[in-house]
Amino acid sequence: MKLNSWAEFDKIRLNMKIKKVTIENRIFVRHINPDKSIGGFVEVTAKVEKTSYIEFSTQVYGDARVYGNARVYGNAWVFGNAQVYGNARVYGNAWVFGNARVYGNAQVSRNARVYGNAWVSGDAWVSGNARVSGNAWVSGDKIISILKTIQVFQHCVSITDNFVFYCCNKLTHQEVRKLTYEKSGTKAYMTEKQFKILKEIVLKAIKF
Repeated sequence: MKLNSWAEFDKIRLNMKIKKVTIENRIFVRHINPDKSIGGFVEVTAKVEKTSYIEFSTQVYGDARVYGNARVYGNAWVFGNAQVYGNARVYGNAWVFGNARVYGNAQVSRNARVYGNAWVSGDAWVSGNARVSGNAWVSGDKIISILKTIQVFQHCVSITDNFVFYCCNKLTHQEVRKLTYEKSGTKAYMTEKQFKILKEIVLKAIKF
C-alpha cells in the first residue's frame, strides 16, 4: 500500500491486515513474531531478528536493530541507530533512538526516552518520564523514574529521587546545591542570570 503522508500511516498502522506500506520511498513491512503472530512495522533498512518479538502496534525504523530475545510492545518505538537486544524490554510509550543501547534484562517503559550514546543494561529499569541521554550508562539493578520534568529557557530538566538531569548532565541533589555558573558547563548557551534562575527553580522543585 502506498501512502501519501505520515498521518495516513498513523491511521492504518494498527490494521493487521496491512502487511506492507510505502511512504516517501521508505518501505515498511510487518514483522512475524516467534509465535507466528503479526508484529509491528519494520522499515526495510532496520533489522528485527526472528527470535525477537515486537507487538503489532510498535515501530522499528531507520537503521535500528532488535535481536536476541528482546521484546518491544505497547506503543514503543525503536529508531535511528539504536539497538535493543538480549532479554531487554521496551514498552508503553517509550522511545529508544540515536545510538542508544538497551540490553541484558533492562527495561524501558511508560514515557521514558533513551537516546544519544546512552546505554541501559543489566537489570536496570528506566520508567516514567525519564530521559537518559548523552553518554550516560545505567546498569546493574538501578531504577530511574522521573518525579517531575520542568522546562526553563527551552532547557528540559528532569528530576528523580536522587538525581537531576539537564543539558546532558547528571548531578545529585547535593551537587546541584553547590553548583556554580563557572562549573555548570552552561556558559555557551546560558547567561549567569539565566543559570541562577534555573538553579533556583530546580532547588524549589526538589524541595531541599
